Amino acid sequence: MALFTENDLLNKSYKTIQKSYSFNENLEAKKLLEQASNNFPKEKTYDIFLSHSFLDARKILGLKNFIEELGYSVYVDWIEDNQLDRSKVSKETADVLRTRMQNCKSLFFAVSENSDNSSGCLGNWDTSMVLNKRLQFCLF
Repeated sequence: MALFTENDLLNKSYKTIQKSYSFNENLEAKKLLEQASNNFPKEKTYDIFLSHSFLDARKILGLKNFIEELGYSVYVDWIEDNQLDRSKVSKETADVLRTRMQNCKSLFFAVSENSDNSSGCLGNWDTSMVLNKRLQFCLF
């Protein structure tokens, strides 16, 4: 049985977005997630590294909220390290993500139609195998 459905994630993110009175939900989800980066220490260890497609930003906001309400800390790359250029993944970007993954206890893959086409998700999968990280899958 699923812990939450795709609609649960969208509803969870909508409640957060609704507080900001914005009409562009995906942009607002990104904005809210990026605001969290200002308070997130770079050396921190995390419970979960959340691998996903950026095209699922609204669902990721809902998923992040659900997981945090369960008492876990969540690393989302474009929140904590929003200075990284994801359009051109360099060795430096890969090094930062590898370090962040090492600082996480487990890796969650948010599997969607968008993640199937994401080279970043594939790279995260490969790195997680090398690091021998515990893997969990979230399907939506």
